[in-house]
Amino acid sequence: MVNKLQTKPKKEIETIINIFENIKSEYAKSKPIKINTTPQIQKGSNTQKASASIISRSQKGNNTKKANTETKKQESEVKLDYVLADGSTVTLNVTPEFKKAYLLQVKKEKRIHRKETRRHISLEYLGSKNIELASNDKSPEDVYIEQEESMQIQKALSTLSKSEYHTLEQIAEGDFCYKTYARINNISIDAAYKRIARLKEKAQGLIAISKING
Repeated sequence: MVNKLQTKPKKEIETIINIFENIKSEYAKSKPIKINTTPQIQKGSNTQKASASIISRSQKGNNTKKANTETKKQESEVKLDYVLADGSTVTLNVTPEFKKAYLLQVKKEKRIHRKETRRHISLEYLGSKNIELASNDKSPEDVYIEQEESMQIQKALSTLSKSEYHTLEQIAEGDFCYKTYARINNISIDAAYKRIARLKEKAQGLIAISKING
């Protein structure tokens, strides 16, 4: 069977093709344009957004923890003006318990200082008024008792020999030397210690007897 297109002249075939192309072009112009409302998924973009969201939440969590830590630290620390030994002051961050104990100690020391100052002022004030704190004058009774005791002691010691009395005077004045005493009396040091011990006992006994008899 012979194809009809092959039997038509070439020019006529070209005309038919042009008409077909024109119809196709007009149809395409008159056809409504469809708008794709379905969101297109962008894999790379969604991954980045998800990562950014996770990082953002993590940063918020860290900021919250940091804020809570700072708040707790502020609540557990207070400012304290600490006075150094040279009188200068420095500000320290301390616990409330330390500040309370420090202020109590400072208050106690100030109270003691005020008492001491008042006592010193009082003594100075009385001294400026020529008021004696205690009298150094002896009463007539005390003077009489001392005189009687001195007379009794002198009476008791008068019964000793001159050498014994002189030895006791040296011992009382602190000028006595056992080594010298032993050399003068041609005795050993041990003998000198024993002789002086007996002399002291004798003198004490005489004084005691004198007081009883007096």
